[in-house]
Amino acid sequence: MPALSRAFTLEVAAVPASPATVRQALAEWACFVEDDERADLLIAANELVCNSVRHGPAGGRVRIRAVRGAGTVEVEVEDDGDPSAVRRRPPDATSGRGLHLVDAVSAAWGVRPGPGCTVWFVLAAPGA
Repeated sequence: MPALSRAFTLEVAAVPASPATVRQALAEWACFVEDDERADLLIAANELVCNSVRHGPAGGRVRIRAVRGAGTVEVEVEDDGDPSAVRRRPPDATSGRGLHLVDAVSAAWGVRPGPGCTVWFVLAAPGA
């Protein structure tokens, strides 16, 4: 059996098909995570990639990084967008509630400005 990689990286075009590509690749990498936590991992990562595709610049790229820690998985989703555009909507809004999902399934999350926009989250994953 091959050794599991502690890190995952993937770069995709900011196009509508990219969230599915990321979900599939991340699910394969995260085989060490229990099913419930893997579902949470995929939900949160999918929300962030969808946000990058929807709100990032046309023709942009989305970069995903994940790292296994001691009982955690840390994920970053980076695009070339404006970090000041990241904001939580009210819970009763008709759209834009994805960050509420990220908040609900993760131990912590936030936004890191840099060049571009990086949104990160940490997921408790006892199998990690």
